[in-house]
Amino acid sequence: MAPPSVCFVALFLCACAGVAAQEKPLSIFPASSHSTLLNETTNGKLYRVLTPDGVDMKVIHVRGTADEMGRAQGELLGDVMVEFVDDKLPQFFKDEIGQIPMKGLPPFLQKLIKGAGESVAPAVFETALEWVYNKQLPFFEKERWEPVAEINGIAEGICARGGAKACDAAALAKKLGKVNMLPELIKMSCTMFGAWGNTTTDGKLVQLRALDFGSGPFANYSVLTVYHPTNGNEFASLGFPGLVGLITGLSTKVSISEKVWETYDTPDLQPGTYEGETLTFVMRDMVQFANTKEEAIETARTAARTWAVFLGVGDESSQQFEIMGYREKEVQVFDPPNMTLVTNQTALANLVFIDRHPQPTHDPKMLVNALEMQINKRDKSQRISGRSTVQMPRHIGPTGDVHIAIYDWSARSLFVAVGKVNSDGNYGPEHSSEKSSSGEFMACNRSFVEFGMDSLWNASRW
Repeated sequence: MAPPSVCFVALFLCACAGVAAQEKPLSIFPASSHSTLLNETTNGKLYRVLTPDGVDMKVIHVRGTADEMGRAQGELLGDVMVEFVDDKLPQFFKDEIGQIPMKGLPPFLQKLIKGAGESVAPAVFETALEWVYNKQLPFFEKERWEPVAEINGIAEGICARGGAKACDAAALAKKLGKVNMLPELIKMSCTMFGAWGNTTTDGKLVQLRALDFGSGPFANYSVLTVYHPTNGNEFASLGFPGLVGLITGLSTKVSISEKVWETYDTPDLQPGTYEGETLTFVMRDMVQFANTKEEAIETARTAARTWAVFLGVGDESSQQFEIMGYREKEVQVFDPPNMTLVTNQTALANLVFIDRHPQPTHDPKMLVNALEMQINKRDKSQRISGRSTVQMPRHIGPTGDVHIAIYDWSARSLFVAVGKVNSDGNYGPEHSSEKSSSGEFMACNRSFVEFGMDSLWNASRW
C-alpha cells in the first residue's frame, strides 16, 4: 500500500488519476428512491442505500440523550463496529505505523514506533492511541455533548445485542475511546470551498468537503449518522463505525469542512500539542450547538486547541462561508480578500477555497482555474450549484478518495459520494473479472447520493 501524506484530521492524499474531462457526467441518485429499512430499535433506525451502479452505504437515525443515541448505534451497528475495530483496523495499523507523526509524542513512544515490525505494529499503534486518549480524556469528559456517555452507550448497545463474545462493556468503551483518537494521531488532507452571491446559481451557499485519506478500510465502512438529540441541533455526520466526533457533516444551521494545515516551508507538522480537545470533538460541538458561523468560530476560539488545521464553516442564516486557521496559539478567520495570504492564489469575490496541498500550493492554477471557469459563465444558471460541484473533484486535484460531501443550501440537499476498496484496502475491484480504470473506485469518480436536508431532519421520515 502506498504511504499516505501526514494527515487524518485530514485523512490522506487522493490520486483519482486517469479520469479525463470528456468522460460522461457522474450520476446522482435520490436517496429516497434507493433506501431500504434494515432494522430498528427504541431510539434508532438503520437504512441501507444501494444505487443501481453499486454504491452501498448505511444511514442510521438516532434520537434522545447521548447515552440513548449511543446505545441505538451499538444495537443497530454493533456487528459492523466490531468488525471494523477488531478485524479491519489492525491491518491498517500494520500498514500505517510508519506514518504516525513523531512531533509531540514522548521519547518512549517514538522509539516504539520507529522499531515496530509488522507483528507488533497493531499493539504499538494502540499504545500510541491510548497515550493520546489519556492526554485528552480530561478535556472531552467536559464536552457538553457528552462523548463519554455516547461511547459508553455504544458499548452497552453492542453487548446487549450479543455483538461481542464475552462482552465487557467497560473494556469495549475504552477500546472505542482510543479508536476515536485516530483522527488526532494521523492527520487529514482535503479540499474545500464555499461559494455564494453571484458565484452560485441563485446566490445561496454551496460548500464542498472532499476527504482524502488514501488506502485502508475506511471507504467501505462509511456511515451517515443522523442525530436527533435531546440537546442541540439535529445534524448529519459522515464518518465511520464507533467514531463519535465529526469528520464531515452539517446541521440544520451550519456546515463544516476541514483540512490539515501543512506548509511547504515546514515539512513536519506545525507547532501543536496533544494536551487539549480532540479536533473532531470540537467540530462535533460546532454542528450540534452553533446556530451561525460566528458561533462556530467562537467555539474554536474558546477550545483547548491541539494541532493546526483549516476549518471551513458556512451557515443557513448568512448563506456565506469563512475558513478558520485553527492553531494551538490562535484562530484566524479568512474570507475572500485575505485567504490569498495563505494560498497565494487569486482572490475571488464571494468564494473562499483551499486545495489539498500544503500551503501555499505548488499547483497554483488548477483549482482556481476550475472555479473561475464556472463562476464566469454568462448564464447564471450554469454557475456553481450542488449538482455542478458533483463533477468537479475528479478534475481539481483530483481530490476526494474516501468520501465527498457537498452542502447545497439552496436546493437544501446533501450530496454524498463514498469510495470502495478491495480486501487489500486498495481502490479497485475485488475480483479480477471486474473491469476498472485507474481511480474508478475512489469517491471522486463514483456516483453521488442526494439526501434532502428536510427529509433528514424530518422525524416522520423515520
